[in-house]
Amino acid sequence: MQPQITRGESETLEFKRSFGAEAIESLCAFANADGGTVLIGVDEPLKLVAEQNIGRFPLAVLGGTD
Repeated sequence: MQPQITRGESETLEFKRSFGAEAIESLCAFANADGGTVLIGVDEPLKLVAEQNIGRFPLAVLGGTD
């Protein structure tokens, strides 16, 4: 994961400090385009801020979308 963080954000890579509405929006945008990666727990300037348990993310995505 560190090489991705070091390269920085791009058209197919976004960093989110925590999992919330902005992360869900990015996931949906990538799903409706050519795909991409959202790294949760990464903040600018390019640092890992937290490792989060991803087990709850699928339900949060379903709950945060129409």
